[in-house]
Amino acid sequence: MNRKFLITWVGVFVLTAATSIIWHVALFEQRYLELGVFTRMADPIYAFGFLAWIMEATAITLLYVHSKWADHGLWGALKLSWCVSLYAAASALVGTAAKVEISDLTGWFLIAGGFIFLHATVLAAWLAFSPRAKA
Repeated sequence: MNRKFLITWVGVFVLTAATSIIWHVALFEQRYLELGVFTRMADPIYAFGFLAWIMEATAITLLYVHSKWADHGLWGALKLSWCVSLYAAASALVGTAAKVEISDLTGWFLIAGGFIFLHATVLAAWLAFSPRAKA
């Protein structure tokens, strides 16, 4: 791992943590509780959240630096990040709706989908303008 890769990874990690905390806790915690989707908000397992951020940062950084999309600037970063987010949306957003009784499915899709889209876009911007890292 070289210095540029580490800088890119740290940026992705920080942005992932920041967007997650701002979106899920500062802006929409009450809405998540109303939807009945997140039942551990009063007593979360912080280690799992931290591990999720590490895994997300590692996966998106590795995928980006090893893809040809890294050569296409912001548009390439957006395409990669949005494609990865489609997978996340399918497995987390739609999968959760299939398994959990949610009081307002439209609200769930809007709030969770909005986060996934925003998060992917922020990460893509960082990836496109971070040092040209290669693992």
